[in-house]
Amino acid sequence: MLHSQEARVQVTVPSTNRVCYTWYKIFGHLESHHVPLVVLHGGPGACHEYMLPYRKLTERFGIPTIFYDQLGNGNSTRLPEKNGDGAFWTESLFSDELNNLIDHLDLRKRGFDLLGHSWGGMLCSAYACSQPTGLRRVIITDAPADVGLWEEAAKGLVSRLPRDVQELLGKEQELSGSEKFDAAMETFRKITFANVISRLHRLRSPVLLLNGEDDQAQDNTMRSFFDILKKVQWEKIEEASHNPHLEQPETVIEIVAKFLLDEGLFLLDEQGK
Repeated sequence: MLHSQEARVQVTVPSTNRVCYTWYKIFGHLESHHVPLVVLHGGPGACHEYMLPYRKLTERFGIPTIFYDQLGNGNSTRLPEKNGDGAFWTESLFSDELNNLIDHLDLRKRGFDLLGHSWGGMLCSAYACSQPTGLRRVIITDAPADVGLWEEAAKGLVSRLPRDVQELLGKEQELSGSEKFDAAMETFRKITFANVISRLHRLRSPVLLLNGEDDQAQDNTMRSFFDILKKVQWEKIEEASHNPHLEQPETVIEIVAKFLLDEGLFLLDEQGK
């Protein structure tokens, strides 16, 4: 049976009068000779469960994997009184939470890798640009470098659908265009900090990019990562959309494991194109 443990760590959250906790679960042993992988889920508003296929990295390759629910989600402290508060739900809030978890698990000296999906990939890339102590390798899956390109990609995918489906989606968008819906979308745009392109020159760790061939994270949304980063590998998963780890799990696990375990990665060349 695969060894696992779960717990909570207290986290300081500015502008609240509550004691807050981040819930996390570890598969495998952090004392393993393999570098632990911290997995960031998407959303904002999703939870860790749909990322659990990545625990196969522990089952098959012995890589310790760490999953957690971000503040406001799942098993971590929920803050309904902050709903729609764009000044509260910031990049720094989630980056500070991630820092707190990494310090709690004492990962700085032994090192750690990061994997982020969708919104988690955006957070992952922004966090990596701060050059945190102990960060080794970074995996960005199905995430844009610029939110504006993300929205354009969604429109492009819709244009490929049958006309009747497009018309139905148009009606749905009209129905969704309430003040609450618009406010929620605006909060999302603020949280996702528009883009990370101007900071990518600070990201020095080797990076693996993953997206599906029918992903909302179309190639144009991720190309800036590939063009700017010096140590980067890009893999496109066939017959997959926004969740390749659910749609083509075996392929994704093999690619990710090879990237994490290859000790000679980018040793000779500057870019893995």
